[in-house]
Amino acid sequence: MSQLWQLMLFHATAGVCTGLSLVLAQVYVAEVATPGIRGAISCGPLLALQVGALLCYTLGNVLMWRHLAAVGMGLALPFFLAVVLCMPESPRFLVHVRPNDALATLQWLRGI
Repeated sequence: MSQLWQLMLFHATAGVCTGLSLVLAQVYVAEVATPGIRGAISCGPLLALQVGALLCYTLGNVLMWRHLAAVGMGLALPFFLAVVLCMPESPRFLVHVRPNDALATLQWLRGI
């Protein structure tokens, strides 16, 4: 990137996407987790964000920014694809759209 505005645009886009992802992850966890483990599981997305930030700060001392961006993409892309391709719709959503699939999805998520 040779222009400062490009860097600012992509950085802002990444920030907005990260914020939206965290909110969506928290909502999904709240909908599918049982009350007994909901609090512990809800810490997962925020913990992953903090570990990722620590990793970026640590690697930022030894890598150029382009390489650091490639590492971040290499770590984030497989998780994104796994979520998009493998994660089922939330049972709460399915109750309204496809009630017959809601129970099957909830059983799959809970391992029943």
